Amino acid sequence: MGEARDSYWGQHVYVRHGLYTHHGIGDGRGGVIHYTGLANGLRSGPVRRTPIEEFAAGRPVKVRTHRRRKHAPAEAVQRAEARLGEDRYHVVWNNCEHFAEWCITGRGRSRQIRMAAKAAWLVVTPVVCYAAARLGTRRRA
Repeated sequence: MGEARDSYWGQHVYVRHGLYTHHGIGDGRGGVIHYTGLANGLRSGPVRRTPIEEFAAGRPVKVRTHRRRKHAPAEAVQRAEARLGEDRYHVVWNNCEHFAEWCITGRGRSRQIRMAAKAAWLVVTPVVCYAAARLGTRRRA
């Protein structure tokens, strides 16, 4: 008979922390495997397994569903476990969301980084255009 698993087994789980979300893979035994970088403040940290309560830090745990899931729950957990101890966290290129997405889909992606880049582009572009227009006007005078 198989070992009992919780409902987060092999799932991409996350919690909201104000302006950002923290992501991991449910291990099916009451824990989450995740990059600990920025999980508890502005410190970088390795991939670790922590109890779901510690991962959640008093916040509701949500599950991200994947329409194009490449790896079944058992394989997603194996992929996450294979990276335990890895310490190559980078907020833009290799964060907790990249890690969880890679475990499920095989591709490290971060929606929140893409959204931040789009927001920055929307703010910076008009400023640059305005500055360029002002400089062009000054040169003609």
